[in-house]
This record gives sequence, C-alpha cells and structure tokens, in this order.
Amino acid sequence: MISPETPAARRSSLFADRVVSIMVITTLFLFTIIVGLVIYLVIDVAGVAGGNRTNAVNACRLANGNRTEDVRIINEILNLPAIAKPQFITPAMRAAQDAALAKVHADVKTAYALRDCQAEYG
Repeated sequence: MISPETPAARRSSLFADRVVSIMVITTLFLFTIIVGLVIYLVIDVAGVAGGNRTNAVNACRLANGNRTEDVRIINEILNLPAIAKPQFITPAMRAAQDAALAKVHADVKTAYALRDCQAEYG
C-alpha cells in the first residue's frame, strides 16, 4: 500500500527539488562563464603574441637601419687621411697598416651585417 504524503512532506520534497534545480542552473551558469573567460584569454594571448612578433620584426628593421648608418660612420672614420694615409711611414709599416685596416673593415662588415628580420622573427 502506498502511503499518502503529508502536506509537510510534499512541501519538503518540492523544496529539495527546487534547491537541486537552482544548484544545477547555477553550476551550468558558472561553467558557461568560466568557459567564456578561457576562450577570451586564449584569443587575447594569441593576439598579443602576434603583436609581439610584429613589434620584434619592426624593431629588427629599425636596428638594420642603425647598423647601416653605423657602418657608414665607422668607414668614414677609418678612411680619414690621418688613419688611412698617414705621413712619414715606411713601405713595410704601410703594408702592415693596410692589412690591419682591411681586417678592421672586414670585422665591421661582419659585426654589422644586416639581419633577415622576417626569417628571424616571422
């Protein structure tokens, strides 16, 4: 025989059902917010990474311009008459100086070589 529920038991059962429903809805709502935040952060980080890469390429290109200017200035200094063609020098000293200047020019060219920014940072 099925016992009839009392009004108090029925109210208690309805209250428990409502509490469970509210908890499930709240949990789903919070889960949706967390998933949305994760998606937003992933998209934001991807955008920042792309922006950082672009900034790195631009900075590298600016540095290439500075390198070119530095090489020009260094070569102008090395080609000054007092350095490139000093007076009162013997032929042996002249040959040694020419070799040293050639080495310095080669070192400057190597040290200040332009970089392929797109390949390095792209």
